[in-house]
Amino acid sequence: MPEKVAVSENEVSLIDVYQFLKSGSTTLVVCSALGLTLGLTTAFILPEQFQASALIEPATVSKKEKDSIVKTSVESSAVLVEKMKLPTYYSDATIKACDLTDAVNPAQVLVRGLNPNVSRNSTYVSVTFKAESSAIAAACLESVLKDVIANQALLAQPLINNFDVALANAEQELQSNITGRDQQRIKNREKLSVAKSKLAAAESFVEKFSKDSLTFKFSDQQFSATALLLSTLIGKQNEIKDLEIQINALELEVAANMTDKDQAVRRMTNKVSELKNSLLPPNTKPATFAAPIYSPSTKVEPKRSVVILVGLVAGGFVGLMWLIGVRVRDNIRQQLKAA
Repeated sequence: MPEKVAVSENEVSLIDVYQFLKSGSTTLVVCSALGLTLGLTTAFILPEQFQASALIEPATVSKKEKDSIVKTSVESSAVLVEKMKLPTYYSDATIKACDLTDAVNPAQVLVRGLNPNVSRNSTYVSVTFKAESSAIAAACLESVLKDVIANQALLAQPLINNFDVALANAEQELQSNITGRDQQRIKNREKLSVAKSKLAAAESFVEKFSKDSLTFKFSDQQFSATALLLSTLIGKQNEIKDLEIQINALELEVAANMTDKDQAVRRMTNKVSELKNSLLPPNTKPATFAAPIYSPSTKVEPKRSVVILVGLVAGGFVGLMWLIGVRVRDNIRQQLKAA
C-alpha cells in the first residue's frame, strides 16, 4: 500500500487560504468599499490640471571672427538649463503669472514644475508647466520666456555695443566717401566746362589762322617766322585732339556719375549693410519660442479612473493586512494558552 505523506501543521494549503479569505470576506469587502469611496472622493476633489509645453531657443548675436561675421548663441542650451534650475532666476512677475504666490517656496515649486532640460542633439530648452487652466499654464511659460530674455540681454549687450560702434564708424566713413565722390563729380563737371572752353578757343584760333594764312606772304628771309606760325598751328591742332579725348572721357564720367571714389563708396556701403544686417534677426535676436506654446484644452490630471482603482486596491490591501494581523494575534493567544 502507498505510504501517506505527512503534512506539517505549519504548511498552508490552498484550502486554508480559501477559508481564510472566506472567513474575512466581509472585512475585505468593507475595506475595499471604503477604499473605493475614498478614491472616488479624491478623484473628484483634486483640482483639474492642464499642461502647457514649449521649446525655448536661446538668444543669438553676431560675432566677428577674423574677416567675417557669424551668428552665435549668447549662451549654450546646457548653460541656460542650469541657470533655469536656480529659483533666483525667476522674477516675482513670473511667480504671479504662474499662480504660485500662495505656495510654500514658490520659486522652488516653479523650478520643479518647469523641469527644464535639453534633448540630445538639440539646441532648444524644453519646458512644461501644469496649472488649473490652460490659459494660466501658457501665461506662465510666456512670463518665463520674458525672464530668459531679460537675463540674456545682459550677456548680449556688450557684443551689440561693439557692433553699434563699428556701424557708427562705418557710416561716418561712408558719408565722408560720399562727400568726396560728390565733390569729385562737381570737379569733373568744372573740368569738362574748362576743357570745352579751351577747345572752343583752340578751334577758333585754328580756323582764324587757316583763313589768315592765305593772305600771308613770306620771303626766304622770313622763313623762321613761317616755321614759328606752323609750329603754333600744329601745337593748337594737337591741343584740340588732346582736349577732345579729355572731353570725351569727362563726358562719360559726368553722364554716368562715375568717379575714382565710387569703389570706396561701394565698399563702405556693403560694410554698413553687413553691420546693419548683423544687428537684425536672425543674426541678432532675443530668446524666442521655437514654435507656439502647445496648451491643449484637455486636462492631464487627475486621471480619475487611476485614482479610483488605486483607492480600491489600497482598501482591499488594508483589509487583507487587517485579517492577517487578526489571524496572527489569535495564533499567538492560542500558543500562549497552550503553554
